[in-house]
Amino acid sequence: MRIIKASDIFFFCLVLSAGVGLALWLRIWNPDTLLRQALPIYQLANEIDEMAPGARGEMAPGASGEAPRLYKSITLANADGGEIRFTLSLPSDVDLSKAADLPSLVMLTGFRAGRHSLDLIENHGRNAIIAYDYPYDPDDWRNASIFGRVWIAHQTAYRMPDEVAGLIAWVQRQPWADPDRVNLAGVSLGAIALPIAQRRAASTGHKVAASILAYGGLDLHALARTNLKDAWYREPLALAAALMLRPLAPVHHLPKLSGPFLLIHGDSDERIPKDSLTALNALTPEPKTILVQKGAHIDGRRPEIIQRTVDTARKWLREQDLLNP
Repeated sequence: MRIIKASDIFFFCLVLSAGVGLALWLRIWNPDTLLRQALPIYQLANEIDEMAPGARGEMAPGASGEAPRLYKSITLANADGGEIRFTLSLPSDVDLSKAADLPSLVMLTGFRAGRHSLDLIENHGRNAIIAYDYPYDPDDWRNASIFGRVWIAHQTAYRMPDEVAGLIAWVQRQPWADPDRVNLAGVSLGAIALPIAQRRAASTGHKVAASILAYGGLDLHALARTNLKDAWYREPLALAAALMLRPLAPVHHLPKLSGPFLLIHGDSDERIPKDSLTALNALTPEPKTILVQKGAHIDGRRPEIIQRTVDTARKWLREQDLLNP
């Protein structure tokens, strides 16, 4: 009779642990894991109304005759305590309790934009424009180290798919909204987050009409490396960020979406590596329209690029009959 040695037991336990660990890793890091869970139902929890800045009883500044806009700061909540925060811009003369068939545009913008992005757009038109707020505390972000910011970004990124899908579902239930004309726009960081958010919404039966990817890229490692400061931690931090966010990476979700898509790029974009941009164009399903504009990366200090991007997106959506004048 063979005597089982302690070394044999140790080796068996080591192999078993490795197998269990690998199975768990594959489950956790599988890009489809997030899609298998039921989407929480979000209901209205808080709502604060105000007239758009500069539009109190007057025409909105620079809006060229547009009626005053009503801004609604809204919080949705689910039964588990999860929340979604966003600002909704509506024509002030719309009766929200009656059918109005308004097209909607849900915007995912830069990490610190949110509500502010609404004020950068002239003439919202007879549409509902929704600016999603990322779920993090700006004070925590300002005071965090570079490693702390990576962790905040990680937590925020994993909350986004359910929140954006829940927001789209909420919009489609509203009497003032046309449920067949809810569009999704991702700008800069929002363009990177859009594929997983849109796929999460589609997996729960909430399909968007059209998608806009503006100033985005595909390869998370290359994007992180390009946008981190040139320091000793640049490469390991870029690798860590790409690994942590692997299940959310656009490369896993973009090919499984349906269009139409509009892709907008800058010909001198310093924040998006050209290989990442080219790969994004190639991987985006048809039908798609790819437009390259003059200039660098879009941000709040470049109003001319913002305006050109808004005009381009508005024109394209109107050509699709998915946005009102």
